[in-house]
Amino acid sequence: MELAGINTEYVIPEGTFGVSYIKGLDAFGSTARDGQETVSLRYQGNAGVENLFLSGEFVTQDQGDNSASADAWYVEAGWTFADLPWSPSVNYRYSSFDTGFDPLFFGFNRGYGTWFQGEVAANYAGPFNSGADVHHIGIKASPTEMLSVGALYFDFKDKAGSGANDAQEINLYAEWVITPNLIVSPLIGVYSPDNSNTSQIGGKKTNVYGQFVVVVPF
Repeated sequence: MELAGINTEYVIPEGTFGVSYIKGLDAFGSTARDGQETVSLRYQGNAGVENLFLSGEFVTQDQGDNSASADAWYVEAGWTFADLPWSPSVNYRYSSFDTGFDPLFFGFNRGYGTWFQGEVAANYAGPFNSGADVHHIGIKASPTEMLSVGALYFDFKDKAGSGANDAQEINLYAEWVITPNLIVSPLIGVYSPDNSNTSQIGGKKTNVYGQFVVVVPF
Protein backbone atom coordinates (compact mmCIF):
# COMPACT_ATOMS: atom_id res chain seq x y z
CA MET A 1 0.00 0.00 0.00
CA GLU A 2 0.95 3.67 -0.17
CA LEU A 3 1.09 5.85 2.92
CA ALA A 4 1.87 9.49 3.58
CA GLY A 5 2.52 11.00 6.97
CA ILE A 6 4.10 13.66 9.09
CA ASN A 7 5.82 13.40 12.47
CA THR A 8 6.87 16.13 14.87
CA GLU A 9 8.63 15.84 18.23
CA TYR A 10 9.44 18.21 21.07
CA VAL A 11 12.48 17.13 23.08
CA ILE A 12 13.34 18.39 26.57
CA PRO A 13 15.62 16.85 29.26
CA GLU A 14 12.59 15.25 30.93
CA GLY A 15 11.47 13.41 27.82
CA THR A 16 10.13 13.54 24.27
CA PHE A 17 6.61 14.51 23.23
CA GLY A 18 5.50 13.41 19.76
CA VAL A 19 2.59 13.73 17.33
CA SER A 20 2.19 11.69 14.14
CA TYR A 21 -0.38 11.69 11.33
CA ILE A 22 -0.58 8.86 8.76
CA LYS A 23 -2.90 8.75 5.73
CA GLY A 24 -3.60 5.70 3.60
CA LEU A 25 -3.39 6.67 -0.08
CA ASP A 26 -3.71 3.46 -2.07
CA ALA A 27 -4.28 -0.15 -1.06
CA PHE A 28 -3.46 -1.68 -4.49
CA GLY A 29 -6.65 -3.54 -5.37
CA SER A 30 -8.22 -3.51 -1.89
CA THR A 31 -10.34 -0.88 -0.17
CA ALA A 32 -8.76 -1.72 3.19
CA ARG A 33 -6.60 1.19 4.42
CA ASP A 34 -7.57 3.34 1.41
CA GLY A 35 -8.32 6.71 2.99
CA GLN A 36 -7.52 5.49 6.50
CA GLU A 37 -6.33 8.23 8.88
CA THR A 38 -4.29 7.54 12.03
CA VAL A 39 -3.27 10.15 14.62
CA SER A 40 -0.82 9.37 17.44
CA LEU A 41 0.03 11.36 20.59
CA ARG A 42 2.90 10.03 22.73
CA TYR A 43 5.49 10.69 25.42
CA GLN A 44 8.65 8.91 26.51
CA GLY A 45 11.17 9.96 29.16
CA ASN A 46 11.92 10.00 32.88
CA ALA A 47 10.08 13.16 34.01
CA GLY A 48 13.37 14.36 35.47
CA VAL A 49 13.78 11.37 37.83
CA GLU A 50 16.96 9.34 37.35
CA ASN A 51 16.38 5.58 36.85
CA LEU A 52 12.67 6.13 36.09
CA PHE A 53 11.21 5.21 32.70
CA LEU A 54 7.80 6.45 31.54
CA SER A 55 6.12 5.91 28.21
CA GLY A 56 2.61 6.32 26.88
CA GLU A 57 0.69 6.72 23.64
CA PHE A 58 -2.87 7.33 22.47
CA VAL A 59 -3.89 6.58 18.87
CA THR A 60 -7.19 7.29 17.17
CA GLN A 61 -7.98 5.83 13.75
CA ASP A 62 -10.63 6.55 11.11
CA GLN A 63 -10.86 3.61 8.71
CA GLY A 64 -11.89 5.71 5.70
CA ASP A 65 -15.01 3.65 4.95
CA ASN A 66 -18.20 2.62 6.76
CA SER A 67 -16.22 0.74 9.45
CA ALA A 68 -16.29 2.20 12.94
CA SER A 69 -13.33 4.27 14.05
CA ALA A 70 -11.05 2.63 16.62
CA ASP A 71 -8.66 3.75 19.35
CA ALA A 72 -5.65 2.21 21.05
CA TRP A 73 -3.47 3.31 23.94
CA TYR A 74 -0.86 2.17 26.43
CA VAL A 75 0.87 3.38 29.58
CA GLU A 76 4.19 2.03 30.85
CA ALA A 77 6.43 2.64 33.84
CA GLY A 78 9.78 1.14 34.74
CA TRP A 79 12.61 1.44 37.19
CA THR A 80 16.31 0.59 36.92
CA PHE A 81 18.06 -0.50 40.13
CA ALA A 82 21.37 1.04 39.09
CA ASP A 83 23.11 0.39 42.43
CA LEU A 84 22.48 -3.37 42.38
CA PRO A 85 24.70 -5.94 40.61
CA TRP A 86 23.83 -6.28 36.91
CA SER A 87 21.68 -3.07 37.10
CA PRO A 88 18.33 -4.91 36.81
CA SER A 89 15.25 -3.10 35.51
CA VAL A 90 11.54 -3.85 35.88
CA ASN A 91 8.82 -2.51 33.57
CA TYR A 92 5.03 -2.79 33.61
CA ARG A 93 2.79 -1.86 30.68
CA TYR A 94 -0.96 -1.95 30.13
CA SER A 95 -2.20 -1.64 26.56
CA SER A 96 -5.72 -1.61 25.13
CA PHE A 97 -6.84 -1.98 21.50
CA ASP A 98 -10.37 -1.52 20.22
CA THR A 99 -11.83 -4.17 17.95
CA GLY A 100 -11.15 -3.13 14.39
CA PHE A 101 -7.98 -1.21 15.21
CA ASP A 102 -5.32 -1.66 12.52
CA PRO A 103 -1.80 -1.79 14.04
CA LEU A 104 -0.28 -1.16 10.61
CA PHE A 105 3.44 -2.05 10.46
CA PHE A 106 4.72 -2.49 13.98
CA GLY A 107 8.38 -3.40 14.49
CA PHE A 108 11.33 -3.86 16.81
CA ASN A 109 12.13 -0.29 17.77
CA ARG A 110 12.81 -0.78 21.51
CA GLY A 111 13.62 -4.45 21.65
CA TYR A 112 11.76 -7.55 22.77
CA GLY A 113 8.29 -7.12 24.25
CA THR A 114 7.50 -3.62 23.07
CA TRP A 115 5.11 -2.93 20.18
CA PHE A 116 5.66 -6.51 18.97
CA GLN A 117 4.00 -8.22 21.96
CA GLY A 118 4.87 -11.88 22.50
CA GLU A 119 7.03 -13.81 20.06
CA VAL A 120 4.52 -16.68 19.75
CA ALA A 121 1.36 -14.59 20.14
CA ALA A 122 2.31 -11.96 17.58
CA ASN A 123 3.77 -14.37 15.01
CA TYR A 124 1.36 -17.30 15.19
CA ALA A 125 -1.68 -16.82 17.42
CA GLY A 126 -2.48 -13.14 16.97
CA PRO A 127 -1.67 -10.45 16.42
CA PHE A 128 -3.16 -9.16 19.65
CA ASN A 129 -2.87 -5.47 18.72
CA SER A 130 -6.60 -5.41 17.94
CA GLY A 131 -9.60 -6.21 20.13
CA ALA A 132 -7.50 -7.02 23.19
CA ASP A 133 -6.21 -5.77 26.53
CA VAL A 134 -2.65 -6.78 27.41
CA HIS A 135 -0.81 -6.75 30.74
CA HIS A 136 2.96 -6.97 30.38
CA ILE A 137 5.84 -7.27 32.86
CA GLY A 138 9.44 -7.19 31.71
CA ILE A 139 12.65 -7.85 33.68
CA LYS A 140 16.11 -7.21 32.25
CA ALA A 141 19.66 -7.32 33.64
CA SER A 142 23.17 -6.87 32.24
CA PRO A 143 25.81 -9.23 33.72
CA THR A 144 28.39 -7.47 31.52
CA GLU A 145 28.45 -4.48 29.20
CA MET A 146 28.21 -6.89 26.27
CA LEU A 147 25.54 -9.28 27.61
CA SER A 148 21.93 -8.71 28.64
CA VAL A 149 19.35 -11.27 29.76
CA GLY A 150 15.63 -10.81 30.21
CA ALA A 151 12.23 -12.33 30.95
CA LEU A 152 8.88 -11.15 29.59
CA TYR A 153 5.35 -12.01 30.72
CA PHE A 154 2.17 -11.24 28.78
CA ASP A 155 -1.46 -11.70 29.81
CA PHE A 156 -3.83 -11.33 26.84
CA LYS A 157 -7.54 -10.70 27.39
CA ASP A 158 -10.25 -10.53 24.74
CA LYS A 159 -11.69 -7.02 24.84
CA ALA A 160 -15.21 -8.27 24.06
CA GLY A 161 -15.11 -10.41 27.20
CA SER A 162 -15.79 -13.66 25.36
CA GLY A 163 -12.50 -15.23 26.43
CA ALA A 164 -11.83 -16.37 22.87
CA ASN A 165 -8.37 -14.79 22.81
CA ASP A 166 -7.38 -15.14 26.46
CA ALA A 167 -3.83 -16.46 26.81
CA GLN A 168 -0.51 -16.05 28.60
CA GLU A 169 3.04 -16.06 27.28
CA ILE A 170 6.53 -16.08 28.81
CA ASN A 171 9.68 -15.24 26.85
CA LEU A 172 13.26 -15.80 28.06
CA TYR A 173 16.01 -14.23 26.00
CA ALA A 174 19.61 -13.04 25.88
CA GLU A 175 21.39 -10.39 23.80
CA TRP A 176 25.14 -10.93 23.43
CA VAL A 177 27.35 -8.45 21.60
CA ILE A 178 30.26 -10.72 20.68
CA THR A 179 32.00 -8.06 18.58
CA PRO A 180 30.89 -4.66 17.23
CA ASN A 181 29.92 -6.53 14.04
CA LEU A 182 28.29 -9.62 15.54
CA ILE A 183 25.30 -9.85 17.88
CA VAL A 184 23.49 -13.09 18.78
CA SER A 185 20.16 -13.40 20.57
CA PRO A 186 18.57 -16.74 21.57
CA LEU A 187 14.96 -16.80 22.80
CA ILE A 188 12.54 -19.36 24.21
CA GLY A 189 8.80 -18.64 24.27
CA VAL A 190 6.03 -20.54 26.07
CA TYR A 191 2.48 -19.68 24.98
CA SER A 192 -0.55 -21.01 26.90
CA PRO A 193 -4.07 -20.35 25.53
CA ASP A 194 -7.01 -20.52 27.90
CA ASN A 195 -9.24 -22.34 25.42
CA SER A 196 -9.06 -24.10 22.07
CA ASN A 197 -10.33 -21.07 20.14
CA THR A 198 -7.31 -18.97 21.07
CA SER A 199 -4.32 -20.59 19.45
CA GLN A 200 -3.86 -21.20 15.74
CA ILE A 201 -1.08 -23.74 16.32
CA GLY A 202 -2.29 -26.57 18.50
CA GLY A 203 -5.66 -25.87 20.07
CA LYS A 204 -5.47 -25.46 23.83
CA LYS A 205 -2.06 -27.08 24.12
CA THR A 206 0.88 -25.11 25.47
CA ASN A 207 3.20 -24.11 22.64
CA VAL A 208 6.99 -23.98 23.09
CA TYR A 209 8.93 -21.89 20.61
CA GLY A 210 12.63 -21.26 20.08
CA GLN A 211 14.56 -18.86 17.92
CA PHE A 212 18.18 -17.82 17.42
CA VAL A 213 18.80 -14.42 15.83
CA VAL A 214 22.16 -13.34 14.42
CA VAL A 215 22.70 -9.64 13.65
CA VAL A 216 25.67 -8.37 11.64
CA PRO A 217 25.89 -4.54 11.85
CA PHE A 218 28.04 -2.78 9.28
